[in-house]
Amino acid sequence: MSLFGPFRRWYWRYLRPEIHGVACLIECEGSILMIRHSLSRKTAWTLPSGNIEKDEDPLDAVIRATYDQVGIEVDDAREIDTVFSSRRQKQDTLHCFLIHVEDLAFQIHDDLVEDAKWFPVTHLPEYMSLVARAAIDRIRFETLSDACHENPNEGVCQVK
Repeated sequence: MSLFGPFRRWYWRYLRPEIHGVACLIECEGSILMIRHSLSRKTAWTLPSGNIEKDEDPLDAVIRATYDQVGIEVDDAREIDTVFSSRRQKQDTLHCFLIHVEDLAFQIHDDLVEDAKWFPVTHLPEYMSLVARAAIDRIRFETLSDACHENPNEGVCQVK
């Protein structure tokens, strides 16, 4: 048995470090770019993401992480949600962003990214991370809400 496991549990339980990160939902032509991390024991698809460095703005962090992981250069992104979690004794803050791109081209730049793929919104992978699922659900809710406000008489927002 490794000493690292018990130390790690002690570290998270008693020091409760705060982790600040970003995740990016990249959309193009009705598809979402998702990645698989090589270090994860799970094979869940997730969104490009990364930690926020000291004194770094979340917007700058998501622009950096997007380029570092999938080679997509962006100038701007829209923050869609901030998620707070205290699972597993950690204090996590995750800023979720939406980026629209005009081109489906990408290139994996990060050794920690095992695979990347565009998924049509209508055919998303069954096994996704909680972060990816929450961000996608948030965008679907916004889209439905916008449709209700723009076309209130077309039955889009009626519940039957």
